[in-house]
Amino acid sequence: MARGDARTDVELVEDDDGTTGAPPGGGRPPGGAAAHGGDDPTGASHRTRRRVLVLGAALVAVLLAVGVVGQAVVASRERARIEAVAGLPGVVDALDGPVRVLRSGADDGFLRASARTPDGFLVASRQGEDGAASVRAFDPADGTVAWEVELIAPRDVLEPLPGGEVVRSGGWCVEYGSDGDLLVCLADDGVSVVGRGTLTQVAPTTTRLLVLDAHDGSVVSDLSAAVGESLSSMSGAVLDDLVVLAGADGSAVHVRAITVDGSVEWEATFPTTTTTAYGSYAEVHATTDGVAVVTADALMLLDASGATVQGHQMTSDSFVRGTAGDAVLVLAQDDETTLVVRPDGVRSLPGRWVTLAVDDGSAPGLLLTSDTSGLHAWDLDGGPLWSSEQPVNQQDAVLLDGRVIAGYATELFALDAGTGAERWRAGGLLPDATVATDGRHVLAMAPSPGGSAPQVLVALDATGGGVAWRVTLPDEVTALRPTHGVLAAYRFDRFDGSTGDAGPVVTVLG
Repeated sequence: MARGDARTDVELVEDDDGTTGAPPGGGRPPGGAAAHGGDDPTGASHRTRRRVLVLGAALVAVLLAVGVVGQAVVASRERARIEAVAGLPGVVDALDGPVRVLRSGADDGFLRASARTPDGFLVASRQGEDGAASVRAFDPADGTVAWEVELIAPRDVLEPLPGGEVVRSGGWCVEYGSDGDLLVCLADDGVSVVGRGTLTQVAPTTTRLLVLDAHDGSVVSDLSAAVGESLSSMSGAVLDDLVVLAGADGSAVHVRAITVDGSVEWEATFPTTTTTAYGSYAEVHATTDGVAVVTADALMLLDASGATVQGHQMTSDSFVRGTAGDAVLVLAQDDETTLVVRPDGVRSLPGRWVTLAVDDGSAPGLLLTSDTSGLHAWDLDGGPLWSSEQPVNQQDAVLLDGRVIAGYATELFALDAGTGAERWRAGGLLPDATVATDGRHVLAMAPSPGGSAPQVLVALDATGGGVAWRVTLPDEVTALRPTHGVLAAYRFDRFDGSTGDAGPVVTVLG
């Protein structure tokens, strides 16, 4: 009742006549104004001050409550953005604040990592000088090897072979299955000998296709017998529960889809009479509902059953840039036109395709190209959406929360993905050194004071472009490298006084 009485008393004070709320017994404080025959405002002014204080406290409480609710809404939106992009290609793990250097040294497989295990280890293939090939999982923070599995035993390159550099085929591993607990790994012992203006391909004698447990590297199943004849230029992709392989034998490219139990789901063969500067050529890419098979002569789109649904003749100067949905993007011979090859036809767009290195799905079907007139947005049917006179000086962008984030010169900018209107702009950066994101921040490199090379990592707020934090790295670097959720920067060292490349140095950040 005491709290209720006090609250009622404050709400009912309406007059200042000195009667309501007077001291007990109707007395007045000694020495007050009434003792001198004047008015007595003491009670009224006291009530007024108390009312002001109460109202002020209430207002502060309301403002604090609004602030807390506002902060909660912002935090909720940030969590939603982070969760929406977590695990997407090109996105790094959420960063709570300024990063620090975890380790720095010669590349031990970080730049070759092709998968990440549920335990947080990166997976990379390794190739020995003796022809042996293996795959290892390692902790990106300290480089500790968790497990390693041999894929191909050592093989001597038999003479006679023309002199030149021996390039071995090596292998790759990618995540397989919906739960991330499996890896599918492909390797062979084929080699290419590269000389002055010459190339000699030595077909592999052994090709291995394994499914590994991602936790410990143990072999779950050996699918090597289902691969069939060992072919040159072996390439592979995962399409749902199928492993689709492609390889060349000099006169044709052979494609085979293999299930996890080792059975062959379907096969296809495409004759080819052209070889490239790299010899016989075969490449396979996964699309949303099939695969794209690329040879020196042609690009074919196959559906999930292996049926050819579209074809496009390739020239010696055209090459596949990548895939977007069910489309394959080809840079045409003139180097200024992008061809969109889809199951229902081929469309030509002006400019070079700007790859979405990060795509959170907030603008489905968005395609970007750039030319001398600026940046252009299209839908997957080739229809124009908007154009901006804003040029870009990089060939990739980030799509995040309905914003296209790209760079030009020393600036990074965000455009509305639906209209092309500018949302924010930040200067003093080096966007050519790669742009990354964790969903909350946009990460870019900047030079140190007085310098010109990338050395300062800057985190910008993804919504407004303001600087959240910046960190100066111990050394200048070449670029950022987001790899399966892990952020790193790298540079290329050279031997003192020589032109020989000493290999990359990787600085892992976290």
